[in-house]
Amino acid sequence: MSIKEELVNLLSPLLISENYELVELQYHREGDSSVLRVFVDKTGGITLDDCAKLSEKIGRYLDEKDIIPQRYVLEVSSPGLNRPLKKESDFQKFTGRLVKINVFAPVEGERHFLGRIVEVEDGKVKLSISEQKNISISLENIASARLEVEI
Repeated sequence: MSIKEELVNLLSPLLISENYELVELQYHREGDSSVLRVFVDKTGGITLDDCAKLSEKIGRYLDEKDIIPQRYVLEVSSPGLNRPLKKESDFQKFTGRLVKINVFAPVEGERHFLGRIVEVEDGKVKLSISEQKNISISLENIASARLEVEI
């Protein structure tokens, strides 16, 4: 199991117990040090106070568990307005919202889609691309997906 997988397994229950959702975790080298970025969300959104509180709690917790062998910088942040969608539950939660999806293998000759989530069922996301066109994309085929900001 990689350090990243260990971190997800450790932090997910901690965050859930505090009523937060782990949206994404990034762990990699930047220059001379390692950086751990934890993107969290909750109903109603994330505030700076939430990030500060969680940064302290996560930092203490990880120091106790001592699973990161070298020095690292911890950053706790909101996923932003164009948050990534990773799990089936993410797509269900944001049904009706506009998303940008990139796929591994082309679907109907295309790899990039912009559309509104119509439904999520049987491991597939159904997008409304236009008034006349819907497309169904397997969750396994989704390379990346993000909410689009609508103005």
